[in-house]
Amino acid sequence: MLSEFVKIEGTRPGLLPDVLGHIYGLPLSNVWFMTWLVGIIFIVVILVLNKKLALIPGKFQSVIEIGVEWLGDLIRQITGSVRMSARLLPIVGPLFFFLLVSNLIGIVPGLSSFSYAGMPLFRTVTSDFNMTLVLALLVSVLIHVTTIAQIGFFSFVAKFIQIKQLFVSMKKGAMSGFEGFVGFFIGFMDIIGEIAKVLSMSLRLFGNVYAGEVMTVVFYGLVATLVPTPWHILSSFSGIIQALVFTMLTIVFYSLAVADA
Repeated sequence: MLSEFVKIEGTRPGLLPDVLGHIYGLPLSNVWFMTWLVGIIFIVVILVLNKKLALIPGKFQSVIEIGVEWLGDLIRQITGSVRMSARLLPIVGPLFFFLLVSNLIGIVPGLSSFSYAGMPLFRTVTSDFNMTLVLALLVSVLIHVTTIAQIGFFSFVAKFIQIKQLFVSMKKGAMSGFEGFVGFFIGFMDIIGEIAKVLSMSLRLFGNVYAGEVMTVVFYGLVATLVPTPWHILSSFSGIIQALVFTMLTIVFYSLAVADA
Protein backbone atom coordinates (compact mmCIF):
# COMPACT_ATOMS: atom_id res chain seq x y z
CA MET A 1 0.00 0.00 0.00
CA LEU A 2 2.80 2.43 0.89
CA SER A 3 4.57 1.82 -2.44
CA GLU A 4 1.37 2.59 -4.31
CA PHE A 5 0.98 5.84 -2.36
CA VAL A 6 4.45 7.22 -2.93
CA LYS A 7 4.82 6.30 -6.61
CA ILE A 8 3.55 7.98 -9.73
CA GLU A 9 3.51 6.05 -12.98
CA GLY A 10 5.55 7.68 -15.70
CA THR A 11 6.76 6.84 -19.16
CA ARG A 12 10.33 7.58 -20.11
CA PRO A 13 10.32 9.91 -23.13
CA GLY A 14 11.78 8.38 -26.27
CA LEU A 15 14.56 9.93 -28.28
CA LEU A 16 12.11 10.61 -31.11
CA PRO A 17 8.93 12.64 -30.59
CA ASP A 18 5.55 10.91 -30.89
CA VAL A 19 3.77 11.45 -34.20
CA LEU A 20 0.12 12.23 -33.51
CA GLY A 21 -1.08 12.66 -37.07
CA HIS A 22 -0.28 13.86 -40.57
CA ILE A 23 -1.23 16.80 -42.78
CA TYR A 24 -0.62 16.24 -46.49
CA GLY A 25 1.90 13.56 -45.56
CA LEU A 26 3.78 15.80 -43.10
CA PRO A 27 4.05 14.34 -39.58
CA LEU A 28 2.60 16.31 -36.69
CA SER A 29 4.51 15.46 -33.53
CA ASN A 30 3.92 16.49 -29.93
CA VAL A 31 6.98 18.75 -30.27
CA TRP A 32 5.19 20.50 -33.15
CA PHE A 33 2.16 21.16 -30.94
CA MET A 34 4.37 22.43 -28.12
CA THR A 35 6.16 24.76 -30.53
CA TRP A 36 2.83 26.23 -31.56
CA LEU A 37 1.84 26.61 -27.91
CA VAL A 38 5.05 28.52 -27.21
CA GLY A 39 4.42 30.65 -30.31
CA ILE A 40 0.89 31.46 -29.15
CA ILE A 41 2.24 32.51 -25.76
CA PHE A 42 4.64 34.93 -27.46
CA ILE A 43 1.86 36.32 -29.66
CA VAL A 44 -0.36 36.92 -26.63
CA VAL A 45 2.48 38.59 -24.71
CA ILE A 46 3.27 40.86 -27.66
CA LEU A 47 -0.39 41.82 -28.13
CA VAL A 48 -0.86 42.57 -24.43
CA LEU A 49 2.40 44.50 -24.27
CA ASN A 50 1.57 46.50 -27.39
CA LYS A 51 -1.86 47.36 -26.01
CA LYS A 52 -0.55 48.50 -22.62
CA LEU A 53 2.68 50.10 -23.82
CA ALA A 54 3.25 53.38 -21.97
CA LEU A 55 6.00 55.86 -21.10
CA ILE A 56 5.42 55.09 -17.45
CA PRO A 57 5.53 51.29 -17.53
CA GLY A 58 3.27 49.07 -15.48
CA LYS A 59 4.41 45.90 -13.74
CA PHE A 60 4.16 43.70 -16.83
CA GLN A 61 5.99 46.15 -19.08
CA SER A 62 8.62 46.73 -16.39
CA VAL A 63 9.41 43.00 -16.18
CA ILE A 64 9.80 42.81 -19.95
CA GLU A 65 12.00 45.92 -20.06
CA ILE A 66 14.20 44.60 -17.23
CA GLY A 67 14.70 41.34 -19.12
CA VAL A 68 15.57 43.11 -22.37
CA GLU A 69 17.96 45.54 -20.65
CA TRP A 70 19.66 42.69 -18.79
CA LEU A 71 20.17 40.77 -22.04
CA GLY A 72 21.51 43.90 -23.76
CA ASP A 73 24.00 44.41 -20.93
CA LEU A 74 25.05 40.77 -21.17
CA ILE A 75 25.76 41.11 -24.91
CA ARG A 76 27.69 44.32 -24.29
CA GLN A 77 29.81 42.67 -21.58
CA ILE A 78 30.63 39.69 -23.82
CA THR A 79 31.37 41.64 -27.00
CA GLY A 80 32.70 44.79 -25.38
CA SER A 81 30.81 46.86 -27.94
CA VAL A 82 27.62 48.92 -27.65
CA ARG A 83 27.26 48.79 -31.42
CA MET A 84 27.50 45.00 -31.42
CA SER A 85 24.96 44.83 -28.61
CA ALA A 86 22.47 46.90 -30.60
CA ARG A 87 23.03 44.68 -33.65
CA LEU A 88 22.70 41.37 -31.82
CA LEU A 89 19.88 42.13 -29.39
CA PRO A 90 17.02 41.85 -31.96
CA ILE A 91 18.41 38.44 -32.99
CA VAL A 92 19.62 36.98 -29.73
CA GLY A 93 16.72 38.35 -27.66
CA PRO A 94 13.94 36.31 -29.33
CA LEU A 95 16.22 33.27 -29.39
CA PHE A 96 16.90 33.46 -25.65
CA PHE A 97 13.28 33.99 -24.63
CA PHE A 98 12.10 31.24 -26.99
CA LEU A 99 14.56 28.79 -25.42
CA LEU A 100 13.68 30.00 -21.93
CA VAL A 101 9.94 29.49 -22.37
CA SER A 102 10.47 26.22 -24.26
CA ASN A 103 12.64 24.81 -21.47
CA LEU A 104 10.37 25.90 -18.62
CA ILE A 105 6.92 25.23 -20.05
CA GLY A 106 7.41 21.48 -19.77
CA ILE A 107 7.23 21.61 -15.97
CA VAL A 108 3.87 23.41 -15.91
CA PRO A 109 1.58 21.22 -13.76
CA GLY A 110 -1.08 19.38 -15.73
CA LEU A 111 0.37 20.08 -19.16
CA SER A 112 1.77 16.56 -19.50
CA SER A 113 -1.65 15.06 -18.72
CA PHE A 114 -3.04 16.06 -22.12
CA SER A 115 -2.85 13.10 -24.46
CA TYR A 116 -4.09 11.87 -27.82
CA ALA A 117 -4.36 8.22 -28.85
CA GLY A 118 -2.42 7.24 -25.74
CA MET A 119 0.48 9.61 -26.51
CA PRO A 120 1.33 12.92 -24.79
CA LEU A 121 0.01 15.88 -26.73
CA PHE A 122 2.87 18.17 -25.70
CA ARG A 123 6.60 17.54 -25.36
CA THR A 124 9.37 19.98 -24.45
CA VAL A 125 10.59 21.57 -27.67
CA THR A 126 14.29 21.33 -26.87
CA SER A 127 14.07 17.64 -25.88
CA ASP A 128 13.91 16.89 -29.61
CA PHE A 129 17.35 16.82 -31.26
CA ASN A 130 15.83 17.88 -34.58
CA MET A 131 14.81 21.21 -33.05
CA THR A 132 18.12 21.92 -31.31
CA LEU A 133 20.03 20.97 -34.46
CA VAL A 134 17.93 23.34 -36.57
CA LEU A 135 18.50 26.16 -34.07
CA ALA A 136 22.26 25.57 -34.10
CA LEU A 137 22.27 25.45 -37.92
CA LEU A 138 20.34 28.73 -38.12
CA VAL A 139 22.84 30.37 -35.77
CA SER A 140 25.72 29.05 -37.89
CA VAL A 141 24.10 30.30 -41.11
CA LEU A 142 23.56 33.73 -39.53
CA ILE A 143 27.22 33.96 -38.53
CA HIS A 144 28.52 32.90 -41.93
CA VAL A 145 26.13 35.14 -43.88
CA THR A 146 27.20 38.10 -41.74
CA THR A 147 30.87 37.27 -42.35
CA ILE A 148 30.31 36.98 -46.11
CA ALA A 149 28.52 40.34 -46.13
CA GLN A 150 31.54 41.96 -44.47
CA ILE A 151 34.47 40.39 -46.32
CA GLY A 152 32.92 38.98 -49.50
CA PHE A 153 32.26 35.42 -50.64
CA PHE A 154 35.69 34.61 -52.08
CA SER A 155 37.53 35.96 -49.03
CA PHE A 156 35.23 33.89 -46.85
CA VAL A 157 35.98 30.72 -48.82
CA ALA A 158 39.70 31.54 -48.73
CA LYS A 159 39.59 31.34 -44.93
CA PHE A 160 38.89 27.61 -45.21
CA ILE A 161 40.42 26.64 -48.56
CA GLN A 162 43.76 28.42 -48.75
CA ILE A 163 44.85 27.34 -52.24
CA LYS A 164 46.26 30.73 -53.24
CA GLN A 165 48.38 30.99 -50.09
CA LEU A 166 49.66 27.45 -50.67
CA PHE A 167 50.94 28.21 -54.19
CA VAL A 168 52.44 31.53 -53.11
CA SER A 169 54.26 29.82 -50.23
CA MET A 170 55.57 27.00 -52.45
CA LYS A 171 57.17 29.53 -54.80
CA LYS A 172 59.15 31.04 -51.91
CA GLY A 173 60.94 27.83 -51.02
CA ALA A 174 60.64 24.52 -49.22
CA MET A 175 60.18 25.94 -45.72
CA SER A 176 57.57 28.46 -46.85
CA GLY A 177 55.89 25.70 -48.87
CA PHE A 178 55.67 23.53 -45.77
CA GLU A 179 54.13 26.40 -43.81
CA GLY A 180 51.66 26.94 -46.63
CA PHE A 181 50.73 23.26 -46.57
CA VAL A 182 50.17 23.45 -42.81
CA GLY A 183 47.93 26.50 -43.31
CA PHE A 184 46.05 24.66 -46.05
CA PHE A 185 45.48 21.72 -43.69
CA ILE A 186 44.40 24.02 -40.85
CA GLY A 187 41.82 25.53 -43.19
CA PHE A 188 40.18 22.13 -43.58
CA MET A 189 40.37 21.65 -39.82
CA ASP A 190 38.47 24.93 -39.45
CA ILE A 191 35.67 23.43 -41.55
CA ILE A 192 35.52 20.48 -39.17
CA GLY A 193 35.56 22.98 -36.30
CA GLU A 194 32.50 24.78 -37.71
CA ILE A 195 30.64 21.47 -37.95
CA ALA A 196 31.73 20.64 -34.40
CA LYS A 197 30.30 23.95 -33.16
CA VAL A 198 26.88 23.11 -34.57
CA LEU A 199 26.93 19.60 -33.09
CA SER A 200 28.23 20.84 -29.75
CA MET A 201 25.56 23.51 -29.36
CA SER A 202 22.72 21.24 -30.44
CA LEU A 203 23.82 18.19 -28.45
CA ARG A 204 24.49 20.20 -25.27
CA LEU A 205 21.02 21.72 -25.26
CA PHE A 206 19.24 18.52 -26.29
CA GLY A 207 21.20 16.29 -23.92
CA ASN A 208 20.60 18.38 -20.82
CA VAL A 209 16.89 18.94 -21.44
CA TYR A 210 16.23 15.33 -22.45
CA ALA A 211 18.18 14.00 -19.46
CA GLY A 212 16.15 16.29 -17.20
CA GLU A 213 12.89 14.83 -18.50
CA VAL A 214 14.14 11.27 -18.02
CA MET A 215 15.29 12.01 -14.48
CA THR A 216 11.92 13.58 -13.69
CA VAL A 217 10.18 10.35 -14.62
CA VAL A 218 12.69 8.35 -12.56
CA PHE A 219 12.25 10.51 -9.45
CA TYR A 220 8.48 10.44 -9.76
CA GLY A 221 8.69 6.66 -9.97
CA LEU A 222 10.69 6.53 -6.75
CA VAL A 223 9.05 9.05 -4.46
CA ALA A 224 6.12 11.26 -5.35
CA THR A 225 5.56 13.09 -2.07
CA LEU A 226 8.83 14.85 -1.25
CA VAL A 227 11.04 14.86 -4.36
CA PRO A 228 8.89 16.73 -6.97
CA THR A 229 9.09 20.23 -5.50
CA PRO A 230 12.90 20.54 -5.13
CA TRP A 231 13.41 18.62 -8.39
CA HIS A 232 11.11 21.01 -10.27
CA ILE A 233 13.08 23.93 -8.83
CA LEU A 234 16.32 22.32 -10.01
CA SER A 235 14.79 21.59 -13.43
CA SER A 236 13.69 25.22 -13.75
CA PHE A 237 17.18 26.42 -12.87
CA SER A 238 18.70 23.99 -15.39
CA GLY A 239 16.30 25.19 -18.11
CA ILE A 240 17.33 28.80 -17.51
CA ILE A 241 21.02 27.90 -17.55
CA GLN A 242 20.73 25.94 -20.80
CA ALA A 243 18.91 28.80 -22.54
CA LEU A 244 21.58 31.19 -21.29
CA VAL A 245 24.48 28.93 -22.38
CA PHE A 246 23.11 28.49 -25.91
CA THR A 247 22.55 32.24 -26.21
CA MET A 248 26.01 33.11 -24.86
CA LEU A 249 27.66 30.67 -27.28
CA THR A 250 25.76 32.34 -30.11
CA ILE A 251 27.03 35.75 -29.00
CA VAL A 252 30.62 34.53 -28.60
CA PHE A 253 30.77 32.73 -31.95
CA TYR A 254 29.19 35.70 -33.73
CA SER A 255 31.54 38.26 -32.18
CA LEU A 256 34.60 36.07 -32.91
CA ALA A 257 33.57 35.61 -36.54
CA VAL A 258 33.01 39.32 -37.03
CA ALA A 259 36.31 40.14 -35.29
CA ASP A 260 38.20 37.67 -37.52
CA ALA A 261 36.55 39.19 -40.58
